[in-house]
Formats: sequence, C-alpha cells, structure tokens
Amino acid sequence: MDIEKIADTFTYHGAGILFWTADREGEIWVLLARRRMRSLLGDAYKFAIPTGQLAEGENSLSAAMRIAHDEAGICTDSDKAKLFWNISTGNLSLSLYSYRLSSFLNPKRGTMYSQGEWFRISSEALIEDADCLTREELKVFRHSLEESKAV
Repeated sequence: MDIEKIADTFTYHGAGILFWTADREGEIWVLLARRRMRSLLGDAYKFAIPTGQLAEGENSLSAAMRIAHDEAGICTDSDKAKLFWNISTGNLSLSLYSYRLSSFLNPKRGTMYSQGEWFRISSEALIEDADCLTREELKVFRHSLEESKAV
C-alpha cells in the first residue's frame, strides 16, 4: 500500500484503539474486527483494528474512544490508552492506541465492522486474514510492547 499516493488523493484523519490482553502463558492476543466494506485504509471483509474518522474539533484519542464504544461497545479510560502508531502525511493522518483489557471479552457488532475476533499475535504479526497495513500496524504494536516490557 502506497500511503503517499492515498494521501495525495484523499483526505482522511482517523483514529482507533487496538484492544489486547495476555493469557496465562504470557501470549499476547489482540481483538480485531472484520470490515463490512472497503475503506481508504484496507480491503473489505479483512480483519483490522477498528478505526474511524475524527469529527470536527475532536482529537485523536477522543475519536478513538468514541469509535471503540460505537463499533465494539467497549468503554475506555483515556489514562490507559497508549499511542503506538501515528502517521501524518499530506491529507492523511492515522493515530492508533493500544489498550490492555484484563480478560477476553466479546465485542458488539458495529456499523463499519462486524465479527470481532481474538487473535494470538506472534512476533511476526502474521494474521492470515488481515490486510498488509493491519499487519504492519500489528508489528509496530508488538515492537512497542517489547520496548516497554509491558508483557
């Protein structure tokens, strides 16, 4: 995916939250949702981190929290969200936050995303049914965990 080409063609300012937890063995699991339709950032019906566009005057963390509630039914505390991905080029910006949950939960279905599913994330972040941008985001997330030794 050529982000520069997208940034020159479209205007998009978005944000989202990647929910994660660790199991008893210390394995990291992430909650992804299947896209209902194609977006500027990925293919339809692929698993992705739920994201959405910022409303006018809204900052990226507030937007991410709103989207998490609207698309997954999960209420968040802004103090627990950690920025791990931030890209801004041309007319495109995307901020992603990570948010650790104490346990696995079943999200509700949203309007832009359906079928939330938990995936164990390896160090290579290979999730077969995710698009290449989501895989890259997950690699950055995994790296941020390793750097902070939060696991």
